[in-house]
Amino acid sequence: MKKITATIWLIPIILVIISALPTFIIAKAPASPPVLTSEPIMIPVLTYHRIIPRTTSIYDFTPEMLEKHFKLFQSLGYQPISAIQFLAYLRQPELMPKKPIVLTFDDGNKSHYTRVFPLLKKYGFQATFFVYPRAIKDESHFCLTWAELKEMANAGFDIESHSMSHPFLTHSQISNGDNTAYLKWLNDELLGSKTLLEDKLAKKITLLAYPYGWFDTTVESVAVQAGYRGLFTVNWGQNSLTENPLRIKRRVMDNTMSLSDIQRYISARPLALEIISPVDAGIVTSLPVIQFRLNNPALHSVTISVRSYKTVLNKPDTQGVYTFDKITKLKPGFCMVIIRGYDDRNNYYMGSWGFNYQTPTSIQTKSVSKTLRK
Repeated sequence: MKKITATIWLIPIILVIISALPTFIIAKAPASPPVLTSEPIMIPVLTYHRIIPRTTSIYDFTPEMLEKHFKLFQSLGYQPISAIQFLAYLRQPELMPKKPIVLTFDDGNKSHYTRVFPLLKKYGFQATFFVYPRAIKDESHFCLTWAELKEMANAGFDIESHSMSHPFLTHSQISNGDNTAYLKWLNDELLGSKTLLEDKLAKKITLLAYPYGWFDTTVESVAVQAGYRGLFTVNWGQNSLTENPLRIKRRVMDNTMSLSDIQRYISARPLALEIISPVDAGIVTSLPVIQFRLNNPALHSVTISVRSYKTVLNKPDTQGVYTFDKITKLKPGFCMVIIRGYDDRNNYYMGSWGFNYQTPTSIQTKSVSKTLRK
């Protein structure tokens, strides 16, 4: 009887040990590799111009409108970084914030000191100011002064080049074969601005934003020779961690954009474009036929825009090539090709590139400067 009682008493202990055994084994089993669900880091770059109480152009914003943009970026979790930081993070991508955004302000308007500077400090945002020295005065009611630029630079904000006098930089390469005067003028605009800014601000200038966004391979080559290491276009779309630092995409902001428009743009997915023609930053002397392939998953609709031309493209040919051959008239100058579309999950995609269109008789030698207004 005692033997049976002892056996019965041991049964609960054995059951407890057996029930704990699977848990112990599971705890010691190697964990399954985590499922990676995070999206690749994309970097939108935006540019603003005047921030004034009453707008007179679509490129003007009031301080209240700009602050709404800042609040939107903040609510969506974006972390504004400077253009210099962006280029540094391309070399060390592991340091890039999860949701970076680059805010830039062009032309050196006085409002950048009186209205933008305080707002940036209020929100703790970084930003970059692209200025052209011909607009900078020692005393001015309309433009930044050298003293104000130094104060902003000393406060940690990035000041970079926007050429010397804000002209259209592109020029016909084929009129008479003699480009010596043009290349000298172009070098004066790019190297001259860099040298003067470095002298006045006592800092290295390494970034250039193209005036009006106009450039081609010749302009790019002269800019690199002048010592610029980051070149900013106004082509639309997001920048990746493997972006070419000489072709940074940057969207000019205008006040017709709603907050939802801005959110859609900064969250757009990049299109993996295989550009066939015209080549990116190429010089074209006849009306172009636009051709490209998409390396993204198939989009159920593809829209192309080239200046005033805008249409939905049909399906690509059997080689996957989209063709747009409806351009019948173009004014000489820089042309941006914008490709947009949605996939089957309604994700929005965008990509772009540009080319310099010149007719055989067109020459752009006149420096067209932009006059800052209050």
